[in-house]
Amino acid sequence: MDIQGMIKGMQKKMSDIKEKKDNARYTGESAGGMVKVTIDGHFDLKEVIIDENLEEDMCILSELIIVAYNHAKEIATKDDTSIEENLLKGFPLPFDMKKPPF
Repeated sequence: MDIQGMIKGMQKKMSDIKEKKDNARYTGESAGGMVKVTIDGHFDLKEVIIDENLEEDMCILSELIIVAYNHAKEIATKDDTSIEENLLKGFPLPFDMKKPPF
């Protein structure tokens, strides 16, 4: 494969990854599912669902939202790492991307 072909292939994969991140949804939860947050592949918050029984205690509610967001971000980060690893498959690189060349 020539360099231009490799570049076009990489651009296509990057475009596919951006589209996947735009459309991806990850839901994290806390308090046994009483608080749920959904984020996209860019870690932007898309939805918050709160069980009506929690609405009275705002202090605890704030903490539970943070926990649920962090849970969703953890799930998204694992998927993001997998996407990046798949992007680089098949492209000859001068070094292992997991280990710095220095």
